[in-house]
Amino acid sequence: MNVLENLRSLGEQSVNGILESFKIKSTGNFEQDTINLKNFYFENPETLYNTLPLGTYEFLEIALGDCCEEDYKHEFEQIACTFEDLGLSNTTVSDLVNKEVFLLNRYIMETNNYPPFSGKIAEEFRNILIENDFNPDEKIGKKTFEAVDKEIGTVLLNLLNENKEILENENFNLNLLDKILKVHNYLTMDETFKIFNKLKINCDLNKLTTLVHSKFDYIYEEDDTILLFHKDNCKKVLSGNPLEYVPLTEIYSLETYLQA
Repeated sequence: MNVLENLRSLGEQSVNGILESFKIKSTGNFEQDTINLKNFYFENPETLYNTLPLGTYEFLEIALGDCCEEDYKHEFEQIACTFEDLGLSNTTVSDLVNKEVFLLNRYIMETNNYPPFSGKIAEEFRNILIENDFNPDEKIGKKTFEAVDKEIGTVLLNLLNENKEILENENFNLNLLDKILKVHNYLTMDETFKIFNKLKINCDLNKLTTLVHSKFDYIYEEDDTILLFHKDNCKKVLSGNPLEYVPLTEIYSLETYLQA
């Protein structure tokens, strides 16, 4: 399946959501909207790439090369899901996983046996999978790579290979953001932009916001306020302890942040 077919299979509601995220006005005609969105992807690959998770470059290199099961790793799950959600991959893998989960839940309800299975129970469940046309030896990792549409994948990979500064700027901005948060602990998006602006970093608010939402994991939302926090505070945030947020009062030099 290609991008256009993938978008059609996502359905009107999902396509409308994607259009809205890219600020593309819907025509009111689903077929035309899918065509417009597909064209937008191919005509604006950098805008598309900016919305994709960190690690996309490595993922694409493998997916468009001689991929194998051993190349797949847990970190690729978010990328694979995002590719599916945007119609850049078909839903083969999700369909397989959903089918196995359905069969597993039904087996648990009928037998009261819970995984991990072993011995006769494992063999019994394996036979159930086979009886329901599910291959228990299916290589999910390899299929994840194979699900990527090769045409749009090639466009994205060529973009990154021919414009090294895209990844360089991305890495610099993420590293700088990490250093800034190490100094300040917590910041709002507006405060973060204020620092980037003061340091004369070439990153407008929209691009910075997209970078944070697509490639930065340490975000905390409270009372309609989005706070970015340093990874060292991750345990504290996950434990539910209140954040010791102090409004930004001082901005330091670029050298001070980079040496943090």
